[in-house]
Amino acid sequence: MGAVPRLYLKEVVNNQRLELLPKIFSESYVFHGMNGKDGYPVKNNYLKPFLISLFNAFPDLHYTIDNIIAEGDKVAVSCTASGTHKG
Repeated sequence: MGAVPRLYLKEVVNNQRLELLPKIFSESYVFHGMNGKDGYPVKNNYLKPFLISLFNAFPDLHYTIDNIIAEGDKVAVSCTASGTHKG
């Protein structure tokens, strides 16, 4: 169950491979912000512009997964981010 978040963080975020987004997430997937409340459906194309702005601000952004907990159809990821703020 942790394969999708691992692929997302390793390839899409750490390697900035945005072309993988439609291959990783279904149109019904909802991206939840760090506050745990706001949800942004992938079908509304929120995630790609968000990541572009994140990469512009932190061009060397890198996430390290600390822990993944999966139960049923829910997955929680605890991770550490590092990067240099450039914008």
